[in-house]
Amino acid sequence: MNNNDYVVFKLVTGEQVIATLLNEANDAIVVIDPIQVRMVPMVQDSEYSEQALTNRLCQFTDETEFIFSHKDIVYLKPLHPKMRGHYERLVVAFNEESKIVEDYYVEKDEREDKLDKNELFKTTFKLH
Repeated sequence: MNNNDYVVFKLVTGEQVIATLLNEANDAIVVIDPIQVRMVPMVQDSEYSEQALTNRLCQFTDETEFIFSHKDIVYLKPLHPKMRGHYERLVVAFNEESKIVEDYYVEKDEREDKLDKNELFKTTFKLH
């Protein structure tokens, strides 16, 4: 595979991931923007189907680059060309969502910094 290829891989823990491959060595791969894909069964109008649910692989970090050992990977394959556009839209959407969450917490911290801590203590803590 060439650098910056889109790939799909499955981890030994069962997670299926799509990502952009940055580098592949003998013992590990380096990817950016990994997105976990889970297939969930559903029944609609008495018909069985599956729906793909996606999420950032690790939602609790701002990091976008991850290293996976080959011993933790069941398979590593090129992403189907028809899925590339969908993957790119997911990356943009998850990055926008992260920015919204980050902005919320920055604004919240700024609002809290403006509060007079003594006034906050008086109004929230009363001795009876």
